[in-house]
Amino acid sequence: MRTVLHQIWATLFVEYVVKSPLAPTEHTGGKGVGNELFEGGLERFMEAVFRPQQQQQQ
Repeated sequence: MRTVLHQIWATLFVEYVVKSPLAPTEHTGGKGVGNELFEGGLERFMEAVFRPQQQQQQ
């Protein structure tokens, strides 16, 4: 779990949110990150992580 979270932080969050001059610096009110590149990358990453497990269970 720690490895997966680190990969999300290092490859997605830092690249798409931290380094983006257009991303807000604070995400108040529990809204989370409103960055389409980050959200799309996270979705693809999670599909890649969980797809093999779903296929093994069938």
